[in-house]
Amino acid sequence: MKYAAAGTSGQRGFTFVELVLVIGIFSILLSFVLVNLSNTKHRVSLDTSITSLVTDIKLQQVKAMSGDTDGGVNADQYGLHFQQNDYVLFRGTSFSPVDTANITIPLGENIEITSTSFPNADLVFTRQTGEIVGASGSYTIIIRNTVRDQQKTIGVNKYGVITAIN
Repeated sequence: MKYAAAGTSGQRGFTFVELVLVIGIFSILLSFVLVNLSNTKHRVSLDTSITSLVTDIKLQQVKAMSGDTDGGVNADQYGLHFQQNDYVLFRGTSFSPVDTANITIPLGENIEITSTSFPNADLVFTRQTGEIVGASGSYTIIIRNTVRDQQKTIGVNKYGVITAIN
């Protein structure tokens, strides 16, 4: 067996062209991965906001139905007030912006509520039955991701049941 001495032509390495080619391929693959991760972040943000909103709708309805006093003396109605970049959980027959018991829930980054069909943008549940106060049909809440220009519609019937998320 022959061994080549250091610095002789027997040593092999990468040429500059091979090295640039490998770095170029790696860069292209990395850019594809980063673009896909960015799109996933925006899609997950919209889905997370919808999940949180639906959970809060159900929570407010359960509070109204169960007679929760929420630290007060008497059981009351509970509801949600919709704004562009957040929604507010409140107690009582109508939303009061000065009530310190209100809980404001911000939507995700680049997520906004574009429209609701609730009167005064308030969804209020009656005590004991959990039905929507003054309801006469179905209602919708439209949430939009402003970066991906993607939107979803949440349907709610007069009984406060989520009927669809499209």
